[in-house]
Amino acid sequence: SKSSLETVFHSLVHPTLQQWIMSILDESEWSACNKLVWGPAEPSPDTLARWLQGFQFSEDEPTALLQLQGGPCAVVAAIQAHMIQLAIFKHGCQQPQDFKGDSTVLLTQAIAAVMQQLADSNGGCCVLVFQPEELLSEEDGSTVISIEEIRQSLRKSEVPPPVQPDLMEQMVMSVLQGLLGKLGLLSLVYSAVLTLGVDQVRQQVADEEESLVDPRSGNGSQALLNLLIAGVATPHFFDGMRNVDGLVMQGIASQPSIGFLTLLESLRYCEVGWHLKNPRYPVWIVGSETHLTVLFSNEARLIQGDGKCQEVERVFHQLDASSAGFIPADKLDELMKSARLDLPEGCQNLSELKTRLDPEGLQIILRDSFIRLFFPNACNDYPSKFALFHLNNLARGATAKVAYVRGDANMQQEIADCSVGHCDLMRVLQTKWPTLTVKWESDRLPSIN
Repeated sequence: SKSSLETVFHSLVHPTLQQWIMSILDESEWSACNKLVWGPAEPSPDTLARWLQGFQFSEDEPTALLQLQGGPCAVVAAIQAHMIQLAIFKHGCQQPQDFKGDSTVLLTQAIAAVMQQLADSNGGCCVLVFQPEELLSEEDGSTVISIEEIRQSLRKSEVPPPVQPDLMEQMVMSVLQGLLGKLGLLSLVYSAVLTLGVDQVRQQVADEEESLVDPRSGNGSQALLNLLIAGVATPHFFDGMRNVDGLVMQGIASQPSIGFLTLLESLRYCEVGWHLKNPRYPVWIVGSETHLTVLFSNEARLIQGDGKCQEVERVFHQLDASSAGFIPADKLDELMKSARLDLPEGCQNLSELKTRLDPEGLQIILRDSFIRLFFPNACNDYPSKFALFHLNNLARGATAKVAYVRGDANMQQEIADCSVGHCDLMRVLQTKWPTLTVKWESDRLPSIN
């Protein structure tokens, strides 16, 4: 038969597939995994029902995923962000709408990229959890089922290392129908946890009482989002490691492919580190207080490497407590020492440098002025105008569409006004670009809720 020939062919091309054995998840493994995902108690029927959906596409935007109910935005937004990054920076599209292939190709590649990162972090072993086609139900997914019924409907396949990217894509493609079914989102969550390892994920989450899905709200946690965009299940935003009263907390160690910005930073509740603000591609997850959406640009010059200029920017960012794009002038000495910078030509001492950076005596040091003085070439490459796009995968209301919204961004000379009339998205954007203004093409301002 054709399927038998394909199996033989793939086994010849990838001998590892010969060891791909499908099995049901045993009860102890399932229990440990669910405690990490849901907490010590089973999720409520309402919470579980909101997570029973597969990866579905919008009728209005073929490359846009749909989120049917509140709750699983961490999974939907993370995979959507990876799809957008691949469409623009792998397939060469100016925007995702230009992708002419089957959208499931982007979906497969996005999920494979997430799984590859996790497998590489755990010795190269991959565990895929999926619903076999013969067990796919024709129900519409609205029927609430129990955690045990989910276990009976899922299978896992473990492929020993090394799992190379081409094999990973074939593995994901082979279980694609299950990912499109009503257990699709949960299958990916379980796959991610088991591939990295339950013990390692628990260690990264750090708090024994915390779960990847909040039992009260039913929303995916920051740890789950970080697991899918950065490959580490830390609940924190900051760079590297921090020691707080003897407790070592893990942050984000390097630039991930996908970044993160949040409204909570504009409200002074937290501070997002340089790594999440400056991912390897200009694609960010945007967090409101209850939801996650996606922001992106096709402007590659927005990406900053990890060189000396970026090291100085990180130090400036740490001293900029208000994330307003400036620091008090009395912190200039600390900035120079922490960044290990020498006085520039024409300045004999710190007082002369302060006068040069603050000629009007406002007692502040602007980030852009500081970077321009010490790294003039870096500033020349950064665009002053660029396109931004926003996507909310959750349709609000019967007439709402899940579609991309374009905006024309402009970097001003002075810090932009963030008045009450601004939408929440602009408040978020100005935590990264304090002088940014955006003119959106849509009649309605983009919503991050």
